[in-house]
Amino acid sequence: MKVIDLTHSDIEKACETLISQFDCEFDLVVGIATGGRLIAETIAGKLNLPVLLVIRQRSLTQHKGRVKNLLKYIPKKILNAARIAENRLYEFLLRIKKSRATIDELKTGVSQISIISDDFSCFNNPEITNILLVDDAIDSGSTIKDTENFLKSKNRNWHIKTAVITQTFSRPLRKADYQIYNRTLVRFPWSNDCNNA
Repeated sequence: MKVIDLTHSDIEKACETLISQFDCEFDLVVGIATGGRLIAETIAGKLNLPVLLVIRQRSLTQHKGRVKNLLKYIPKKILNAARIAENRLYEFLLRIKKSRATIDELKTGVSQISIISDDFSCFNNPEITNILLVDDAIDSGSTIKDTENFLKSKNRNWHIKTAVITQTFSRPLRKADYQIYNRTLVRFPWSNDCNNA
């Protein structure tokens, strides 16, 4: 497993690479904020499609933001090692949970998914059927899976495909239909340990 850094320019190129993989036309791009927002907006802009933004944040992610200022003083080599160790620990813990529980039991409580866009008309528009759900990365796959279920609860006729820049776990709960990297940790411009800010 390796860690790579992507700039805003790299994100633009990555979106073009994802678009080149699409095997159908989409009517709507749904971005999972915070990480998937720029990617969703970039793809939607290139395809001239509307964007719906949703948010689902794990409680651990909220706490990571508090240490962002400290992380800029830590050498990149140590940050990379910490990212790899964290990823391996979480993947190991997911395997233990899977061996003891069903997928439904893996969901720790009710998903807190909220729509942060102002326009809700897409849910009742019969011309919108093919949805592209976008995030920056899939780790365990629970965010993509829960968001997909949330969207299907709003409109059962939607056909949803997913796109991410990277998949970090070897066996996530939900794999992406389109991705660029596999088993690669990406330091995005919005990552807490990014020193470009």
